[in-house]
Amino acid sequence: MPPTLVTVAVGVLLGVALLGEAFDRRSMAVVASVAAVPDLDAALSLWIRGATNAALHTFFIPLSAAAALYLDTRREESWLRDRYGWYGVRVAWVAVAVYAVAGISMDLFNIESAAVLYPVSNRYFSIVGKLVLSTQEGVVQ
Repeated sequence: MPPTLVTVAVGVLLGVALLGEAFDRRSMAVVASVAAVPDLDAALSLWIRGATNAALHTFFIPLSAAAALYLDTRREESWLRDRYGWYGVRVAWVAVAVYAVAGISMDLFNIESAAVLYPVSNRYFSIVGKLVLSTQEGVVQ
């Protein structure tokens, strides 16, 4: 599991790249907070046995958030758009992307792995290996 500081730093980098005109202190605070949320499942493991890298590292959380966000923003009277405008919609989509990429995917590229299908499956997945781009051989795995 990468340190939370590294996860937040990658989340902030993604936020800087994706926010565009919505980039400000408030949006970066939201993005940094969202990047740190998956690591809170270590605290949940005090009450739920085996929750580390499982309870909040599941892909069902960002998929559910993306589905809810999509359904809300496609309606004529979107709650998010009415309350925060285009700014809120942009920050929300970036937050979902940061949760999935910085919060969860970084733990997949680690030996300690993550249970990305939790609670459907308790199996931990990890992507281990190397990908090399060679000038003579091309892409080598």
